Amino acid sequence: MFSRCFVGLMISLCAALQANHARAATPPVIYGCEVTAKNRLALAKNPLLIMFDPANKVVLAMDPLIHSVTGGSGVTAQVVRDTPKDLVLRWTLKGVRDNRSARSDLRYEARIGRKDGSLRLTIVPEAYPGSYSYRGHCEVVRDKPGKRPKK
Repeated sequence: MFSRCFVGLMISLCAALQANHARAATPPVIYGCEVTAKNRLALAKNPLLIMFDPANKVVLAMDPLIHSVTGGSGVTAQVVRDTPKDLVLRWTLKGVRDNRSARSDLRYEARIGRKDGSLRLTIVPEAYPGSYSYRGHCEVVRDKPGKRPKK
């Protein structure tokens, strides 16, 4: 389901939340999302990874665009709604350059349906009119038991 950059993004997310996970009794939930973005110039990039630590209400978001802008550290998101039906998150990616080197902040809102894994993602560039809406699907990434690969 995910491309090769999934592994690099996952490593970055895990490193970013490692300290919080050590203190938490409940392990974080990692959502791996594929966004349906048909335009090659779309702001939404695949894969979108969201790591949610329910014990501390800490959320990190990462996709290839976020990874390149933040140097791999991800973006902290705010939990807007956390119900059995859905999880709604908001975050801002600051200082994204367009093809003319103009900078803009991108405001994101993601809604993950907990029952069916549906994703609705809205991105609003603050320096431009309008917004961009995408749909997709998220799965909870589970650690598979067995041998770990050699490093």
